[in-house]
Amino acid sequence: MVNLRTSQRLNAAQRTLWSAPRHLPLHSKRMASSQPPTAAAAATASQEQTAGIIDGREIAEDIRKEIATEVQQLKDKAGRVPGLAVVLVGSRKDSETYVRSKKKACAEVGFESFGIDLLESCSQEELLQAVANFNADPKVSCLQKQLDAVLPHDDASSYSVG
Repeated sequence: MVNLRTSQRLNAAQRTLWSAPRHLPLHSKRMASSQPPTAAAAATASQEQTAGIIDGREIAEDIRKEIATEVQQLKDKAGRVPGLAVVLVGSRKDSETYVRSKKKACAEVGFESFGIDLLESCSQEELLQAVANFNADPKVSCLQKQLDAVLPHDDASSYSVG
């Protein structure tokens, strides 16, 4: 369980993360159209839809390919790629496995990945310094915290950094 001191350190780190958002222009083609379908299109679609089995792995692979293409276009156009930094606090095996999977996913689509592992007993200064270092790095476009425990009122796991 996370004690009050740890909770205060993490809340201070979150405030630092929220200080200046920076976003890279990556948008999925699947989500590009924010306009609702017309009534006629919706009626036609509902008449044509039938239940079926989907292949989640195939869909995930298609999405990864789409993202990899967009990352390459961004690299060609802007000369940079998105960068995910992860601050891992603690040493739970499931958290470590999750962070490794994020690094693997980054590599598959062309993102850069960065990380730092901190002990659960780390000081607030250590945690804030890790966040500040990632905030100062122009290669980092998103910072994710991975904690060993869930804190009250703490439902966000990923933040844009500035």
